[in-house]
Amino acid sequence: MVSEVNRVIKNSIRLSLSIIISLSLVVFLRAVVMEPRQVRQRSMLPTLWDGDIILVGKNAYIFGQPGRGDVVVFKSPNGEEDLVKRVVGIPGDWIKDNGSKLLVNGFVLEEKISDVDKWQFKFDRENSNQQEKGIHLKDNEFYVIGDNRDVSRDSRAFGPIKRKSIIGRVLLVVWPPEHLSVLN
Repeated sequence: MVSEVNRVIKNSIRLSLSIIISLSLVVFLRAVVMEPRQVRQRSMLPTLWDGDIILVGKNAYIFGQPGRGDVVVFKSPNGEEDLVKRVVGIPGDWIKDNGSKLLVNGFVLEEKISDVDKWQFKFDRENSNQQEKGIHLKDNEFYVIGDNRDVSRDSRAFGPIKRKSIIGRVLLVVWPPEHLSVLN
């Protein structure tokens, strides 16, 4: 009888420890490594749709900086919400928004949809004016815009964002299944 009680107690302790360790691992992975998020905006269409579930790599920039073209999640300058945008300007770049065109280091930024329905950023030197300097991005400053520029509230409205406000890089779209994709 006593050995049966001891066995039940040992099994209960093992089960409790397994649950505690599993939950701790999930909390650690979510806090430090990767976190699921739901997109709640239309500013990244057609790359990300309102309602998509994405995985954000929270340690993607431990050993480096965000690069031009990366899709990042960051705290908005007012701190009230997290936003998802594409990095188009990196530290040292000159950004000039003349209303109809966005110039990056004197090159016109053009968005083109390729055959695989992904946005590609191409810098076209035609009709650009190297003398138009605009904003110079300091160390740890990034210029971000939405792929759906007509409805996007981004650096054109609130200016460059600080590196410390970047939460992570969008790695995957995991839901719904028809939007499943790996972001470059």
